[in-house]
Amino acid sequence: HRDLHSFPTRRSSDLKHFSVASISREVRDRTITVNGFSKAYAMTGWRIGYAAARPDVIKGIMAVQSQTTSATSAISQKAAAAALQGPQIGRASCRERV
Repeated sequence: HRDLHSFPTRRSSDLKHFSVASISREVRDRTITVNGFSKAYAMTGWRIGYAAARPDVIKGIMAVQSQTTSATSAISQKAAAAALQGPQIGRASCRERV
């Protein structure tokens, strides 16, 4: 088991997180972003995450995932969707509490 972390690793108010995939189209096409909801949305124990990549890469991920894990519960899926669609204010305080 490995925790998911966002970078940069040093804490400073002048640093802003960005996705490496936003650098260029070429970099985006070569990037797989994997993240979870535990730390960012204080949803520890919900065991739900996501991946973003090119469609062909996601298709391969789905083929492996479907054979190795069980489905996430419907309530976990709805809670994760609400977390993403809701106000993002206070996310830093969620991470500090976890």
